[in-house]
Amino acid sequence: MIIGLTGGLGCGKSEVARILKKRGLKVISADDIAHSLLEENFVKSRIRDIFGEIVFTPNGEVDRKKLAGIVFSDEERLRKLNSILHPLIRRVINAEIAKAREKGEDLVVEIPLLLESKGAYDVDVIVVVSAPLDKVIKRLKEKKGWSKEEIKRRLSKQMPLEQKERLADHVIKNDGTLEDLEEKVDALLEKLRYRLHR
Repeated sequence: MIIGLTGGLGCGKSEVARILKKRGLKVISADDIAHSLLEENFVKSRIRDIFGEIVFTPNGEVDRKKLAGIVFSDEERLRKLNSILHPLIRRVINAEIAKAREKGEDLVVEIPLLLESKGAYDVDVIVVVSAPLDKVIKRLKEKKGWSKEEIKRRLSKQMPLEQKERLADHVIKNDGTLEDLEEKVDALLEKLRYRLHR
């Protein structure tokens, strides 16, 4: 079974992915793929053409923080960055999905913009991780050091969480402790395995 894992910013997708990995499932992350693509020379070259040297460190690496600061305050530049990265990310993920299907393996694919991609990924089930706004703001302030305004600005660029929940096959509400979350993930896994072996 290919599980597409998504959710809102700061809702705990990566934590759910970590728990699933701990339970023995293979997990691939669109964010990890994006980070490794930013180290490729041909990607750096295209980014340099659009953004210039300002988004590079002195040793020639992409400064992800600077790049994010620019694209999240400029719709057009965000679109340009996505036009470079998204097709490449899709290609890598779909190759991994095809490989898993061929081997008959279960695979979890963590994709922040899975629902926005409108069927670009061949997943069997969509799981959305959701959390209350106050918890999201607290989590992102602590983890990323972002201000409340910055968090709301970034959230405004995403599909509303309520809409993601409506489009999901399963929703995990991350509104308690880590132990609560582990229990919810285990309950979901049991449900999915029952469905798979029915």
